[in-house]
Formats: sequence, C-alpha cells, structure tokens
Amino acid sequence: MDAIMHINDQDHAPNIISYSWGGDEEDCTDLMEGVNRVLEEATIDHNRTIFCSAGDVGSTNNKTYPKERDELSVLYPASSPW
Repeated sequence: MDAIMHINDQDHAPNIISYSWGGDEEDCTDLMEGVNRVLEEATIDHNRTIFCSAGDVGSTNNKTYPKERDELSVLYPASSPW
C-alpha cells in the first residue's frame, strides 16, 4: 500500500495511473479512508486519471470464488468514487 501514497508525487508528476491491486471491500475497510483521501487529492487537486482493476474473476466476490460464482461484488479501490 506504500505505492498509493506516491500517486501525488510532485517530483515525477504522473498524470495517468494504473492501479492493479484490488481487494474485497470487507477486507479493505481499514485502508479505505486513507486511500480515498489520496485518490481524491490526485483527481481533484492534481487532475490525474486513475484506472483500477475490478478483479481477476470478473464480477464475482474473491472470498467466494470459485465455490459460489453467483455472488456479485466490486473490488476496492475500483469501487471508490475517486
């Protein structure tokens, strides 16, 4: 998660960021507030575009895969409004 804190690096000034890590929202509650703050700053203050992966198993929840493929969910940070 240290990488997320470097999104707003002014020395390198990235303008498009691909974020390929994702996790079930239930497992990310401790991270969501801090990560959302960084993503908001990147998009609002620095006009950066951020792409986040939505999961390796499509729209199914990582916790239930492969047993219950009918449970749908979105992974975080793809579910972040930022």
